[in-house]
Amino acid sequence: MTILEIPGGNYVVAGVTGPGRAEQAVYRAYLFKIDGAGNQLWSQVFEEGGNVFITSAAQTNDGGFVLTGMIEPVWRRDILLLKTDALGHKEWSRTLDVLNNDGGSDVIADSDGFTVTGFVGSHEDIHFQMDMYLARFDFLGQKVWSMLIGTDTDSEEGRSLAKTSDGGYVVVGRTLIRSPFAEKLSVVKLVPPVPPVMFLRGDTNSDSSMNISDPVFNLNYQFALGPTPTCLKTADVNDDGLLNLADPIYQLNYLFVGGPTPPPPLSECGIDPTADDLGCASYGPCHQ
Repeated sequence: MTILEIPGGNYVVAGVTGPGRAEQAVYRAYLFKIDGAGNQLWSQVFEEGGNVFITSAAQTNDGGFVLTGMIEPVWRRDILLLKTDALGHKEWSRTLDVLNNDGGSDVIADSDGFTVTGFVGSHEDIHFQMDMYLARFDFLGQKVWSMLIGTDTDSEEGRSLAKTSDGGYVVVGRTLIRSPFAEKLSVVKLVPPVPPVMFLRGDTNSDSSMNISDPVFNLNYQFALGPTPTCLKTADVNDDGLLNLADPIYQLNYLFVGGPTPPPPLSECGIDPTADDLGCASYGPCHQ
């Protein structure tokens, strides 16, 4: 359970509620708002398809709230991320099944999205070994990046999270040392990975569409000292990791003579599924 003080002298409490005896209960996420005198202003209960345990909440820049914790479907635990509006109405929820014994411990929100820390582990590991988990999400709950911190012998768990002035994070948690057994406080300073830029393959001039202007732009760039694409990956139409004449030819064949479809990402923004050395500094249409 957690409590937030919000503007106006009010408070929001996030936790769980479950009817009947504990062994028969289905625990559900519970969110309610009270004023400074303790009078309840509204409350919401969320059914998520399994026992839910809420450990942390944060207010988002749209006045809503994001909650994290864990959900227990059959024979596993998953990380839960749940977003509401300012009145506590659910906008969306996400479950993260990283392994099968996972949980969220803390969440923070900022102008760009949410960051969660917790743990991931496996029931199949007879020692129930866990790794510290850190993940970043956008406002729709789509994962931007994630990190695991751990060793092959000990268990690590993230408990509390703060963002640092250099854009990184500091996580406080615990380390369980297996032999000889000991439990220690752990503090980890992390620099997040640079997330890959999403783009649309073939949209070389970054105008959100694919047409004759794109191979012309590509040809001008390669052979007539034309402007450089802001995302070189858009010009790699055949996804071979190279920029050459084959790319505009491939695109012209696709557009006008029924040639093969370029590899993804094509119809929806996405990242490059294949590793190469082509850069993608920015691509406006996918990040507006």
